[in-house]
Amino acid sequence: MAAKTDHKILVSCPNWVGDVVMATPALETIRENNPRAHIAVMVRPHLEPVIAGLPYYDEIISYDSKTRHRSVKAKLRLSR
Repeated sequence: MAAKTDHKILVSCPNWVGDVVMATPALETIRENNPRAHIAVMVRPHLEPVIAGLPYYDEIISYDSKTRHRSVKAKLRLSR
């Protein structure tokens, strides 16, 4: 039987490689403080390899902030 998830957390990652790298300790802290939560990270497609394989999240949501998911409304729709 799978572990029960307490809640869901969506983390919107920064748009630059260096900023994503510097954000990984924050992802680690979020996981440590919410071990049973489902954590999804929203990241631009070219940044997925930067965080791929890290144990701090359960799901990667890829988004295109320049076209398809440009508006706040589109990002909210994607996050749901």
